[in-house]
Amino acid sequence: ITANSNAGLFYGVQTLLQLAVSENGKIVFPKGEIQDWPDLELRIIYWDDAHHLEHLPALKRAIRQAAYYKINGFALKLEGHFQYKNARPIIEPYAYTPAEYQELTDYARSLHVELMPFLDCPAHVSFILKHPEYAGLRAFPDNNYEFSVVNPETDKLLFGMFNDLFEAS
Repeated sequence: ITANSNAGLFYGVQTLLQLAVSENGKIVFPKGEIQDWPDLELRIIYWDDAHHLEHLPALKRAIRQAAYYKINGFALKLEGHFQYKNARPIIEPYAYTPAEYQELTDYARSLHVELMPFLDCPAHVSFILKHPEYAGLRAFPDNNYEFSVVNPETDKLLFGMFNDLFEAS
């Protein structure tokens, strides 16, 4: 396997592993030469943990499998499943700590996968706006679906949440 980077070597090994077959109790590989280069620099999958929370070993398995298929971006939607310093009212039970998120980030990086935090906005944010503390950020008073994008407090909250995730990774 010849590669121009550590990631390229890693992906070359993944290709080799994918080619291995068992034949009469032995591991064999087809004869030939492969020249492989990704068509896309960034290959992302989206993982939605918004309505349930995977334990770290399960997420690590998903990241490992993504790496096997040469996925190098893992967009993770957590909603209230992270212990935000800047949005404490939305934190769900058993939410990941910053240390757990860092552990997941480090694990992903060891497999040449970038863990990417995903937050819905300006809509799909009832997980935030259902809390009375954030009702003033609603675009429409009787609807907890979308933020008011002209309210500077909306930006303050979202930037704070993103910063919490960035600091943990």
